Amino acid sequence: MKKLLLSAIIIVFLSSSQAQTLPKQMISVGLSAGYSEKLTLMSMPVTYNAQLTSAFPRLRYTAGVRQNLGFGQRKYTINNQSTLIDDISSYAINFMAGLEYISPYKLLIGFNIDLLGINVGTRSFKTIGTDPVYKINPETTNVLLGGSNDKGALNSEFYLGYRMNDNITFKAGLSHYLITLEYQNNNGKGRTQAFSTIPFIQAQYTLWQK
Repeated sequence: MKKLLLSAIIIVFLSSSQAQTLPKQMISVGLSAGYSEKLTLMSMPVTYNAQLTSAFPRLRYTAGVRQNLGFGQRKYTINNQSTLIDDISSYAINFMAGLEYISPYKLLIGFNIDLLGINVGTRSFKTIGTDPVYKINPETTNVLLGGSNDKGALNSEFYLGYRMNDNITFKAGLSHYLITLEYQNNNGKGRTQAFSTIPFIQAQYTLWQK
């Protein structure tokens, strides 16, 4: 009986020790949802997470691929006229990168940003003021260049999280989301941007770790 009790204590101790030890590398998949001012953003990232340096094992870098689906409505400025685009639909696949810190208490803080990708979406036809009908569609190439120079549809996240166990993590934060539209009619063409700040929640599941 004493041997059995001692074995149980050793197993519990080893299990708790392993739970407190972070893996050096992880691959995870997540699903997030956010909403603000009649614009919905759904994201599905697949990320690789690893120690930035062995000297700071809790500071991690992340890299991966993220799908972003934005739909709803936003105000844009087209040919110096403010107009509501009420049928926005943008689906993007982007490469992303970021940094994350995991505390000894399983709390997380981090950020990530889309770098490069492609985008497709719904084409619209709008009459704005007395102008001829505009053909409006999402810009198809996504490139992070900085501010108004950014192209396409890009998402960046700032978040807090909690690592419940080795497999499940929950996050909540703010997305800084851009959709760029291209427009043209018989009088010419141009591009216009709308940036949105969208609160989101995310569930993340670890597929592999070592």
